[in-house]
Amino acid sequence: MKRAATSISKRLLAAIAAGGLLCAASHAWAGVYEDGEKAYWSHEYATALRLLKPLADGGDTRAERMIGFMYLNGLGVQQNKALALNWMLRAAVNGNAAAQTSAGHAYFDGWGMSPDLVRSAKWLRRAADQGDAEGQYQLGATYENGFGVPQDYIEAMKWSILAVEHYPASEAENRRLAAVNRDRQGEHLNHDQIAEAQRRASQWRPRPFTKTVEDAKLEATLALARDDYKDAARLFLPLARQGIADAQVMLGQLYNTGSGITEDHAEAVRWFRLAAKQGDAGGAYSLGEAYAGDRDDVHAYLWYEIAAASGDSYASKFAMARDKLAGRMTTQQISQARSLAATCKASHYQDCG
Repeated sequence: MKRAATSISKRLLAAIAAGGLLCAASHAWAGVYEDGEKAYWSHEYATALRLLKPLADGGDTRAERMIGFMYLNGLGVQQNKALALNWMLRAAVNGNAAAQTSAGHAYFDGWGMSPDLVRSAKWLRRAADQGDAEGQYQLGATYENGFGVPQDYIEAMKWSILAVEHYPASEAENRRLAAVNRDRQGEHLNHDQIAEAQRRASQWRPRPFTKTVEDAKLEATLALARDDYKDAARLFLPLARQGIADAQVMLGQLYNTGSGITEDHAEAVRWFRLAAKQGDAGGAYSLGEAYAGDRDDVHAYLWYEIAAASGDSYASKFAMARDKLAGRMTTQQISQARSLAATCKASHYQDCG
């Protein structure tokens, strides 16, 4: 993002050192987290990891964020930007505003992936809404430059005004830079527009974080990405019970492979079927795979056919599975399967043989 002085990485480190994680030099280092944080800033990274990792594994969002920075910078661990993002998002989806700002940085800079300005803006907005000064600063720059959002100097100035107000006195340099941004953004506005930016800032109130279903799905997916199958199963289960089709598919896959949960083929099929009956392509394909494994080729073809016709981005893969299966089927079996598939689709996936 375009900014008054330092790069986003330097500003991120400066924000942490000035107050994002380290409150003050005289901070009372009491408690396990505080001891871990103290070890981090004393460059005793092995000790920091030993203290913080159990807390992070237990869901302490502050520790998750710190572990993210350790992986980002290769401090006490092998550098891994993708894993750094995983830890940062794990904290962000559970409401840690500073981690949400860091997630915005991560998507902007592309930690272990291609940059994604839309997601960057989304996370910065969630942090800014909670009152995180660094998030507000960066969101102002986001609107100024149109990074992932429509360019809007009024919104840019509003967020810069708020950043100036919310940076603590100990972060005088960050406050100064926010003021520089505010004044530069104001140069693009007339008197009435500046008054509007000021009005929006004066009427702003912090918005408490609310965890969404999408947050919960992302949290479960993050567990999968780091091969924590037990946690993934724990997180996907309530979503599957709510009827969320892709969570049902993922839970079914965990049951099918016995990953993080007791292997249970029948339970896997039950979850695949629940997803497939909602018209979910992944559920239909997974159900086809289950039938194919049981050598029930007619029903396997039926569900592959439905998955292939779904318009899903993986439809060509589903069609390949269907066509490969057809190689061991008779013409009569294929005709029967296609008839069943037509009936299934006509019944909105309720009457599927």
